[in-house]
Amino acid sequence: MRRRRAPRSKVKRRKKSRFEIQWVKLPLRWIRILHQAAVSASTHDLAHTILVESFRLEQMAVKEIVLSAGVTGLSPHARERAINNLVRLNLIKVKLG
Repeated sequence: MRRRRAPRSKVKRRKKSRFEIQWVKLPLRWIRILHQAAVSASTHDLAHTILVESFRLEQMAVKEIVLSAGVTGLSPHARERAINNLVRLNLIKVKLG
C-alpha cells in the first residue's frame, strides 16, 4: 500500500540570476589592428561581441564561439563581411561546419 504524500506548498522559487558581464578586457593588439585597418563599424561590433562571448565562455570552460545572428545582432551580409575582415587581420580563426 502506497503512502500518500502531503501536497507541496506553492512556494515561489527565486529565479537564478543570469551571468551578466560587467567589463571585458580589450587587447591593445586588437585596438591597434582595427584602428590601422580602418574597418567598418560592424567589424568593430563583431570584435567586441567576440571578446564578450570569449569571456563568458571562458567562465563556462567552453572552447568555441558560435557567431550566429542572435549572438552578434548583425545582418547576414554584414556579419559575413565582418568575419572575413577579422580573419584577414589574423584576429580570429573560423571553423566552418
